[in-house]
Amino acid sequence: MKKVLIIRFSSIGDIILCTPVVRSIKKNNLKAEVYFLTKEVYSSVLDKNPYIDKVLRWEDPQDREILSQQKFDAVVDLHRNLRTFRVRLMHWMTPFYGFSKQNFYKWLLVNTKNQKFAVDPIVNRYHRLVDDMNIPWDGDELDYFNVNETEMVSSLPDQCIILVLGGTYYTKRIPEDWIQQFLKAIDQHESVVLLGGPSEKEMGDRLQSSHAQVINKAGSLSLAESAAAIRKSRIVITGDTGLAHMAAAIGKPIIWLWGNTVPGFGMTSPTKADIPIISKEVEGLNCRPCSKLGFDQCPKGHFKCMSHVVDEVILDLEKLT
Repeated sequence: MKKVLIIRFSSIGDIILCTPVVRSIKKNNLKAEVYFLTKEVYSSVLDKNPYIDKVLRWEDPQDREILSQQKFDAVVDLHRNLRTFRVRLMHWMTPFYGFSKQNFYKWLLVNTKNQKFAVDPIVNRYHRLVDDMNIPWDGDELDYFNVNETEMVSSLPDQCIILVLGGTYYTKRIPEDWIQQFLKAIDQHESVVLLGGPSEKEMGDRLQSSHAQVINKAGSLSLAESAAAIRKSRIVITGDTGLAHMAAAIGKPIIWLWGNTVPGFGMTSPTKADIPIISKEVEGLNCRPCSKLGFDQCPKGHFKCMSHVVDEVILDLEKLT
């Protein structure tokens, strides 16, 4: 193959989960040009990836022109929606490779709560896709290369705890009252760095004002700077967010607090050798999972799926120290 187009429009974690596919294709076709089509807002996730020759941004007119004019030897669709179908129509004579999203089983899992409908991890499905291309699989490990340690990041304490505030949906985020309890319970000499987007900055400021060991960086770091902060840390505590996958790619131990979503949706991260991920789920809730994505508020009004036992998380933290 001389030219390969890989498509994944969003979001941070989903694009990181694609990286074993990119690496396998490039390492087994060293002379091939690998193009990756995504949304502009997420393109920085792919910056400095040595296995990608050209990142195309869907919103960029020049990139759209390149997309329409290039002749590819394969189109690898890792998103599978109407927008990617439009791209495939541009190259309808080109061999196409896709994967099973297993959305029907996810729907059954949401509506029956029966774990027998849990789907394969997405990286396993990507593995089968690469096998269909007759390309050797280069392993499950995730890649993340765009790490920018600016002065703002270098001033952070080494071996800190990263606590991720952000999340696309409210029902995936760790609640503020839980974080307050957690910060009161841990060793007060532990430095805790908060990461998140601009919408979490106000909450981060409140937490920082209440706890001397807290450093709020929510809303003030780029993705590349957030990656550098994660690299300096010793452990990451997070909900079901893109930064969870970033931490797995960088190779940090993770305490993953699941809320309305479940690992059975297949969006779990493979880890680097001997790097643990501890998944925490609140058991015994007959309303969970309530969505494969999330909501802006708990449909039941109680948000018990994020009522993790603080003492258990503290014990997990001690195990990973």
